[in-house]
Amino acid sequence: MNLVNSYPGMKAPSFRPEIVGDCIYLHYYSSRPTLAPYATGILVSIAKVIYKLDVSFEHYQKKIEGKDHDIFIVHLPEEEHAKVMARHNKKKELARTHCSLRTRDFDRLFPWHLKVDHKLRVLSIGSQLQFRFQEGINFKQVYFHNMFKLLQPSLLKQNFEALKGYAGHRFQVIVRDDFYTEMKRYKKEQKREAKRTEFEAKTGKSYQSGGSSSSASSAEVNAFITQAKDNLYISGEIVYLKDDDSLLFVGVPFVSSAQELFLRGIELGDIPMHSNGREMLFSTAHQTATVSVATKLDDTSRTLLTAQKSIDEEKERVYTLLHGILPAKVAEALERGETPEVEKFPAISLLYADVPCFDKIVGSVKPAQVMGFLNEVFSKFDQILLKYGAYKVESIGGSYMVACGIPEPMHQHAGTMCQIAIEMVKAAETVLSPIDATRVQLRIGMHCGKVIAGVVGKTRPRYNLLGDVVNTTNQLANLGVAGTIHLSSTMMKAVMADGTPIQYRRRGQVHIKGVGKKTTVAQTWQWYYTRHVHAALKYLVTASNLHPRTAHRYFLSTEAHTHTLSHQLCPLFSAQVRWKLTF
Repeated sequence: MNLVNSYPGMKAPSFRPEIVGDCIYLHYYSSRPTLAPYATGILVSIAKVIYKLDVSFEHYQKKIEGKDHDIFIVHLPEEEHAKVMARHNKKKELARTHCSLRTRDFDRLFPWHLKVDHKLRVLSIGSQLQFRFQEGINFKQVYFHNMFKLLQPSLLKQNFEALKGYAGHRFQVIVRDDFYTEMKRYKKEQKREAKRTEFEAKTGKSYQSGGSSSSASSAEVNAFITQAKDNLYISGEIVYLKDDDSLLFVGVPFVSSAQELFLRGIELGDIPMHSNGREMLFSTAHQTATVSVATKLDDTSRTLLTAQKSIDEEKERVYTLLHGILPAKVAEALERGETPEVEKFPAISLLYADVPCFDKIVGSVKPAQVMGFLNEVFSKFDQILLKYGAYKVESIGGSYMVACGIPEPMHQHAGTMCQIAIEMVKAAETVLSPIDATRVQLRIGMHCGKVIAGVVGKTRPRYNLLGDVVNTTNQLANLGVAGTIHLSSTMMKAVMADGTPIQYRRRGQVHIKGVGKKTTVAQTWQWYYTRHVHAALKYLVTASNLHPRTAHRYFLSTEAHTHTLSHQLCPLFSAQVRWKLTF
């Protein structure tokens, strides 16, 4: 029924059961006869699932063999077959009772009826049905097909005998009233207009049509058509009247909402009380409202799921960001709504790296170049820290601060920090200054000692380190030389205790603000000076008769410190060669 209402032009299949003698026949009418086995298969499943009956069908007559329709013999279990036959015979006996009604009373009970003779000519028409047609029509000269467009059952020939064969079965028709006629004309004009537009678009010529254009009076009808559904449907049945050899169709309008009832010009009182039309209307309206609410709930659920997914993605982004700027255990404590405890670390190593002349770079190039330069340098540093498991404390301007031994203790924090410092210097030299395209040489200061660490702030929390080691490390970087790693004597002892071999020279005592004079050393900026680079420098001194300081400066000005020259020269010398540099 829903398909028929949605697609009035579709010819839906129909079924007609018939009992002849002791046999039950099922007549199947369809324009697609190859689907007959599919239809019977559905009926078998329905009988088994709903009625718990084992039903089978014997294909008695086939349309594909030239017959007008398919006929199946229905085979029921013996007990159920006996019940069906007994019920059928009892109905035949009860049908012999007689009742007569006056025309007015009959019309009150069946205001949507239509009675036709053997030629399907109208004999009687209900008042509500008659109201839908223009006044002055002589219904005695009107036929069944002029009044109704038959949707169900699907009949190849709409004659008296065909309709009579479906007596007692469900019929659904479209009323060919004034609205139907106007709708048909409206659609015809729409097709003509589409054809005209297509013709003019292809040829560029004016399209001449034999039909007349729509009148101004049809504008209101067209506006009404855009609001209403296509047609008025009536569902009912046909009864054969043996006394005068006629057919009587009785039914009620099939509408799905009160709005549709209003648009059809039908009042609730026009639907007979005894019929189920009112209940169907309320049931359909309730079902529609239920479906609407369910649809809204589904939409709301989908919206909530989408919102929840966005929240989860945002939480994941915040989680990643939080773990990127804070130690893992501190970030997890903040996620739980806890305040992380302040911790004391007796021994950590701290590194402070600085890009010399950074203020000059900021004032000389465009902001985008400055940010691109910093992003390139610091991204390389971040990768180094991931490699060694160190913690990035902060980066301000051209400065970068690293800690080893927090928040998780590290056994060889000093030696690990030396390795990080060396790789940071090497990484920085692969980046060119945006001012003069020279290689960037860092100033690095390193110190070790005790600190206290904790989170400061709630809306924008920061993990702060407090202690003399922070100030000392910062000043060691500021007092350092570009391209070198400046260590305190305390840091140097910790490195030696870790068993990390490095090449260094003493710088003597330097004044640390707030601390006083402190003995420091300068670590030679590459670890592989110990072997390959020293061998390469010795080769330069002996082969070219250069002063060691001159040879070292020459070496720094070449690509040798990127392993190119050193790898070429090392095979010439023993790996055990050691040569002490004098600055």
